Amino acid sequence: MNLYKFVSAKELLELGDKNFKEFSPDFSLCFYLNTTKNQISDKNLVFLVTCEIPENNVFNEIIEKKDHFFIDSENLPTFNQLFDRIKIIDVLTEKIDDADDNLKNCVGRQGSFLKERLEEFLNTNDRNIISYDDYFNDLESENFAYNPDQVSDSEEEFEKIKNEIEESAGILERKKEKTVHIETIKEAIDFLITEDLDDESIKNLKNKSLASRLGYFGGDIDFHFGYGMYLRNLFFYKNNNHKFLNDIKNAHHFVDEGELGEGIIYDLLWRKLNNCETTCENIKKIKDIEKQFQDDSKTESFHIFYDKLKLLSYNFTAEEIKKYLELNSKMEDDDENFEESYYQQKALLARLNEEERKIFEKLKQNYFSIQNIFNKLNTKHE
Repeated sequence: MNLYKFVSAKELLELGDKNFKEFSPDFSLCFYLNTTKNQISDKNLVFLVTCEIPENNVFNEIIEKKDHFFIDSENLPTFNQLFDRIKIIDVLTEKIDDADDNLKNCVGRQGSFLKERLEEFLNTNDRNIISYDDYFNDLESENFAYNPDQVSDSEEEFEKIKNEIEESAGILERKKEKTVHIETIKEAIDFLITEDLDDESIKNLKNKSLASRLGYFGGDIDFHFGYGMYLRNLFFYKNNNHKFLNDIKNAHHFVDEGELGEGIIYDLLWRKLNNCETTCENIKKIKDIEKQFQDDSKTESFHIFYDKLKLLSYNFTAEEIKKYLELNSKMEDDDENFEESYYQQKALLARLNEEERKIFEKLKQNYFSIQNIFNKLNTKHE
């Protein structure tokens, strides 16, 4: 059951201070089952918020008898326990010239959270949904005030870091003694799976959805300075094994190969762990399409040709590939609805089932709603 309430800018900031977890006894605690703008009597009540409570609750008798009801301060603690979070769903005034930075930041934090929640859902194969507590508690810990009493002795800290670096360097050198004898990409991937990666690392790689790796912006954002750097150190730097380097050079790939070829290793590792290696049927299709393109490259742009082969290599159907390309065109031609097409494309890459698609649409709508509110707060009025 969704309950609605109109709040002022000041009250919204109070909700933000409590991470939208509870209403304050200082509020006018009137709630509605349905809402219209005609219910607004105070020009300062510019935001509409909602909370979802169970159908059967201690206030059920009061709620069912009226289209609106009041909660007194004595019952407020009990009421606050009934819902997870308070959501901002609309801003109900045409002029918000006095929207200060604190108000924009309050709404912006909600927007950042809802966007990260949507991205995380699409980027993970377990469809992880970030909780409010996880996100905002982490946010608060990142913004802690500097306290010299909490800082450990600098010399001890320096020595600890130095030892950790030396230990990591030693482990890497021992691994490189083995990898210099590796001659093929397949051997490199087998080494990573059987001798290098621990169970947690394999689990994390398996949990990366294809949506996190492909799409309009493409690629893992932090790969180059993260795992990509590790693969470069492990397989490429000071490696003069020409058989291995030639195997990398001649590899048939449809991803960013990286600085030295580490992107190819990572892609094939991900494919193997996620049972997404190109089928024999699709390998044949790819060769046929490549030949057709060489014979008549004017039939379509290289960009479209490349995207077709890339998706085919991940075993997408002809219909899925067609939809992906259509969404690409929409993103390039329609700036106003760019994000809608962008997230629909990510959802396609994530290969959501029917139930997951419903969750995705809800998460997307929550983010779009708060983004619309944020944009209104930043709109200048004459």
